[in-house]
This record gives sequence, C-alpha cells and structure tokens, in this order.
Amino acid sequence: MDYGVSLFDVPLLGQFAAISKIAGGDLRNIFKGTLVEQMPSHAVTFVGNHDTTIIAPFFKPVAYSLILLRSQGQPCIFYGDFYGINCGSEPPGTCGEMLPILTRARKLYAHGKQRDYFNRRNCIGFVRYENYKHPFSLACILSNGGASSKRMLVGHRHAGELWTDILGWQNETVLINNCGYGVFSVASMSVSVWVNSQAEGRNRINRPL
Repeated sequence: MDYGVSLFDVPLLGQFAAISKIAGGDLRNIFKGTLVEQMPSHAVTFVGNHDTTIIAPFFKPVAYSLILLRSQGQPCIFYGDFYGINCGSEPPGTCGEMLPILTRARKLYAHGKQRDYFNRRNCIGFVRYENYKHPFSLACILSNGGASSKRMLVGHRHAGELWTDILGWQNETVLINNCGYGVFSVASMSVSVWVNSQAEGRNRINRPL
C-alpha cells in the first residue's frame, strides 16, 4: 500500500523526553515503538515546538543529532531552538550554537549507507558513509552517561585521515587506521560529530546560516 501522508513522530518525542529525564536511560531503545522505526519515510521527526518543552536541556543536542544526521525520517527544527524566542530578547543557547553546524553537516556529510553501533546502554554511535555525489563521511557518538569512546568503521578509503569533532566539544584528533577504524570520544551527557579535518566545507561549518 502507498501512503500519501507524513505524520509527526510523537512517540519519538516521548522517548526523547523519557530517556532525558531518567538517569542512565537505555539509549539502545531510543527508537523502539516509534513511527520512524516502523515507517521511516513517512515520519516527521522533531525535538520540540512552542508548547512542548519536555526534553531535558542537556539532551537536546543529542536528540537533534539523532534526527538530523541519520538516514531515517524527515527532520523538523523548532524555530525557538534555532533563533531563540521572545522576539530575540533571549539567546537560543546551546542549540542555537550547534544547530547551524548540524544542519550543514546533514547537507555535506550525512549521505549514503548507515551503520549503527547501538551496543552499549549509555553510549551509542553511528556512521554515515559517503556516496558518489558526496565523498565525505561522518561518525556520530552520543552519551547520556559519563565520558566514553567507541571504535567505529568509517572505511578503508579514509585510512590515514585525521578527523575532528565539528561541534568543537572534543579537542583531540582521531587518526583513521589502515583498516578504516577510528576510536571516537564523547564527553559526559553530550554528543560529538567527527569528520575528516580536510573535508569539503569544514572552513565554513561554523558560520551562521
């Protein structure tokens, strides 16, 4: 059966809210029972709107990374998270700082196949592999616990490259080994998005939209 409509994924918003407010919530189940899990091409994924402020602030960058950088779903960004509310009298905070970076990362690097590393309760990750039009990949690692790291495969063709966190929350450089693996780190209660330091667009990734 063909479906001609898309729906807002309220169950996913509920998952974001629940996990953000439970110490040690299981990130492996973040998409369990959601529309994007069942019908990804018809799910509009979102983190909040003008009358839903139910996600803990620390978790918003994590949630936005999960809707903007993955292959499933149609992401929708809340204006207030991007620009702030109250006619600009209040700054948008952390989300406003990182959302332009994540949206550019989606355009430049979030293409091709996806591999998930959902094998630990409080630290998950995924890799987006390039396609013929977009030759650069990304590796995303997320934590709702302590600082952590994860070994992920980005591909043999990236061997020898130096990758850095485009969000600037991790300062080290990751060397991709000859087998195409890198060990990527993330701070406590945070997210990091790793891309080749010489990738196209890196020199403008932090510019305001």
